[in-house]
Amino acid sequence: MRFKLSRFVAGAVVAISIFGTAGMAQASSLTLQQISAIVNLLQSFGADATTIANVQASLGGSSTVLSCNTFANSTYGNFDTDPGGRVSQLQTWLGISSNTFGFGTYGPKTRTLWNSRCGLTMTTQTTPSTTNTTLQLENKIPTGWVSYQNRDIGIAFSYPKNWGKIKTGKEGGCTPNIDYYGASVVQQMINEVSASNDPCSEVRLSANNKAFLSTMSKLYTKYPIPRGGDWGNYAADIQASASVETYCTNKSKENCSVYKNSNGVLVARDLVSLDEGADSGWIYVIKSAHPFYNGTILYAGGSSEYKKVIEQVVDGLRFLQ
Repeated sequence: MRFKLSRFVAGAVVAISIFGTAGMAQASSLTLQQISAIVNLLQSFGADATTIANVQASLGGSSTVLSCNTFANSTYGNFDTDPGGRVSQLQTWLGISSNTFGFGTYGPKTRTLWNSRCGLTMTTQTTPSTTNTTLQLENKIPTGWVSYQNRDIGIAFSYPKNWGKIKTGKEGGCTPNIDYYGASVVQQMINEVSASNDPCSEVRLSANNKAFLSTMSKLYTKYPIPRGGDWGNYAADIQASASVETYCTNKSKENCSVYKNSNGVLVARDLVSLDEGADSGWIYVIKSAHPFYNGTILYAGGSSEYKKVIEQVVDGLRFLQ
C-alpha cells in the first residue's frame, strides 16, 4: 500500500508539473480554488505533510504565497457556498483533510489549528456550548427582490422577482389507514384530531416547479403519509428550539453549524446527501413560532448560484406575529 501511495503521489506531482502543458511557470497562475482541489486530492490519498507543503509551494510559486494574512478576514462560522471556496482554501493550507465535498465550514477544528499557527490575530466570536453562533453572512438580502408572507404557516421572507409566483402545496396526513397504523393507533389518531385544531398537514412552497421549503404540523409528524426518504422529513425531528440548538451535537462541526440569521431566527445548517451518489446540498433547519407548524426546512440543492439564493432567503426569513 505504501508503494502504491508513493507512486500515486509521485504521479500526481509529475502531473501537476506539466499542468496546462506549460510547466511550473504556468502552474503559478492557478487559482486558490484549483490549488485547494489538487491538495485535497493528495490528502485524500494520505500524502504526508511535507509532500503537501512542497506541492503547495510549487503551485503557488513560493512557500510564502499563502500566509496568515491571506486568510485574516475569515471568521469562525463562515462557510463556503461554492466548492473549493475560501474556507476550504484555509483548511487545505492548515492541513485539514476535506470530507465535505469541497464545502468548508469554519468550525472548532479549523479555529484550533488557526490559533496554533497564526495566534489569535483572526477575528473570532465567543461561542456557547450549544455552538449557537451568529455567522457573518457575506450575502445580505439584495434590493430588487419581492416580499412574501404566508399567514397559514406564519413566516415571511424575500425572494428573487424572477422566481415568479410562489406556489403552495399541502399534503394531508392522519388518514385512518388500519393496514398501515393498526386499529388501536387509528382510533387514537381520530381522538387526537377531534380534540385539536391542528390541520395535520405538510405545507410546501415551490417556485419554478422546484420545492424549497417544507413545514409539518405536530399531528402530521406523528401520523404522516407513508413515503420514502425526502428532505422535508427532517422537519419531523424539530419539536422545540432545543432541537435546533443541539442539532449539530453529534454531527461533524466542519459541515454543520447553528447560528442566528439577520432577524434573530435560530438556524441549523447541515450538508446532506439525500441519495447515494447524489450531489450534496444544504438543509436549513428552523423551529417555527407557529402553534401547530413546528419544524421548517429549506433545501438548497443544485447549482452553486441557487444555493446562494436560498442562503439569502434564509437570512431574511422571519416569523409573523
